[in-house]
Amino acid sequence: MLPDGSCAAALNADTLGASHRKRTATKPRDEEPSEDAVNFVVLYKGNQGNAGDRVRLLRQASESRGINFRAIDVETHDWSAPKPVSAGDLMYAATLGTETLESMCLLPGVVTFYRNNPELNTFRSTNEWSIAHERAALPCPRTVFAVTSEPIRLRRYVDAVGGFPVVVKIYGGTSGIGAMRIDSMPSLLSIVEYIESKGDRFILREYVEPAEILRAVVLGDRVIHCVAKKIPQDDFRSRVFSPADVSVRDCHAEAESLAVMASRVVNLEFTGVDILVDVAGRSLLLEVNMPHNFSVLQDWLDVDLAGMALEHLVKKAAGRVPLESTTH
Repeated sequence: MLPDGSCAAALNADTLGASHRKRTATKPRDEEPSEDAVNFVVLYKGNQGNAGDRVRLLRQASESRGINFRAIDVETHDWSAPKPVSAGDLMYAATLGTETLESMCLLPGVVTFYRNNPELNTFRSTNEWSIAHERAALPCPRTVFAVTSEPIRLRRYVDAVGGFPVVVKIYGGTSGIGAMRIDSMPSLLSIVEYIESKGDRFILREYVEPAEILRAVVLGDRVIHCVAKKIPQDDFRSRVFSPADVSVRDCHAEAESLAVMASRVVNLEFTGVDILVDVAGRSLLLEVNMPHNFSVLQDWLDVDLAGMALEHLVKKAAGRVPLESTTH
């Protein structure tokens, strides 16, 4: 899934032109699994978050490994039907908008990318995961999580994150939309008043000058792929629209440790973690994304992220994932 941090944008295929894709995605088909072998059930919502490409790659990974595959679109799902999973099945909610069905399917014995299956999927925003990261003392930009337009308190909040410029980040934004750099008190006050009038929630965050912004793909307790995301001229957000906007990086030890720990803190095993490396070389956590748009990196860079993720679930189901990977 991929809302952005103060500077980072999710790799959201809604912004990708068809000319940049290796293959033309088609709407996934709901499929019934056969009765034998391992079953992998993928939940998605319509065309949300590049669903077609994500489901295509997960289907290919399943078929090449002899695993039964079923894709379920929550927009056309028969909600009166029996639950589509049972103990021993593998399950992945590949897009946002699937929270209700996923919650219904978090049954004992269903194998997921949670370290421990929660009772419900209550995800609302990566901003809320940032609270858990701050509580765990992970290095992040300084953040105020509840903001007011009352001028005296607003000025105090600006001082608390280090002064101007600051970043305002609205809940639910993606591809950098809703992340705004603000350089003065008059601009901040007018923008905050407008956001409040719309009833939107938002955070105030320290602006950190980036040397580069990394997307680290975490699987279990390691980073399996890492790229640097381009920051366009005259912008502060990383905007990813084509293969030219990403370049493969070796994830250095500090960034890898931060990405893995950030995923672990929020009980997740397969994530896209955005990390800002500042001009002094410090790694700062921007946000953790799940679900995340792995399909863009897989198609552009020819790395089998779907296959690696599926093999992780199979090993987990068989009890071959180390204990520390499945406990919070």
